[in-house]
Amino acid sequence: MPAVLRYARDRVRLPKTGQRVRLQATVTPATAEIFNLTSSFGNYARASHRDGTIQFAYTPLPVPVSYEFEAPVTTTGDCTRPRFCWTPRQRLHLVYHCAVGTAERTSDDDGLTWSGETIIFSACDHPDITCDQNGTILRAAYEPATGKITATRQNAGDVAASAAFYLKNASAVDITIEDDCFRLVADPRGLWWLHCRLLGGGATTLLYSSDDCASFSVTSGAVPGITSGTHPGMLAGHEGTLWAWAYLGGELTMTRRAAGEVNWSAPASVQDDAAADLGVADIPPSMALAWEGPERVVLATILTGESLPSDHGSADAATSFERF
Repeated sequence: MPAVLRYARDRVRLPKTGQRVRLQATVTPATAEIFNLTSSFGNYARASHRDGTIQFAYTPLPVPVSYEFEAPVTTTGDCTRPRFCWTPRQRLHLVYHCAVGTAERTSDDDGLTWSGETIIFSACDHPDITCDQNGTILRAAYEPATGKITATRQNAGDVAASAAFYLKNASAVDITIEDDCFRLVADPRGLWWLHCRLLGGGATTLLYSSDDCASFSVTSGAVPGITSGTHPGMLAGHEGTLWAWAYLGGELTMTRRAAGEVNWSAPASVQDDAAADLGVADIPPSMALAWEGPERVVLATILTGESLPSDHGSADAATSFERF
């Protein structure tokens, strides 16, 4: 994303010589990926990267009316694509892409301080991490050399994660995807969901696993994904509602499956509070459940024409959003 230059004037006259010299412009750090999440205790947090540095913002509130702190997590200047999860015991696990692959850090004080960096996948990109309500952690990343999704599983109580394995489809064939982000979530019924762009497909695809991620099947119904969408994302509500979205033509397109329903809704553009389609930057956005009810969702993205992340709340199941 190009940097945004902000300055009042571009030249100034030196007081002693009278010479006019050019001022150096202030460059606003660029943000290229955002992720947000709410813990089971109702705390809200947002991670992003700016010029190779992971930024983490936290508030004890369920919505980001104001942040208690926002601070850098990394210092090496080569870190991007943050994702994180809370465990049921409120430990934070943060994963991100760095020069050698996928790294992980943990925090036991809601992101105020972090452990040292551990490399969990070598030569991988687009990391993701999810923890289900039982405490099982699934770590995953895109492997450019093969186009596959490599993952590990760590059950509640396990000291370490399992050996790495590839996600497979219902025919026991390794799933291959486009070089784009993907999202894994767990719903309250015990199903794991995957929203991704399958290799060679012209749409995103929604898949589910009922065997603890041993295999994934394409969802039922006439809407198996979002045509021409990129940067797929997904959210599982605490009562079973699922949301899936993708970037499409400067906007966000979303489909929803309410708790107890079998089919996904027809994809539609996400709107702002003025009933206009919400214009966003070409980056992976994120949505988090506000834990104040099934209709409360918080969107973290970058609006069209802006360079820094902003938060937006919805009280109508993510149909429309108003900026905080």
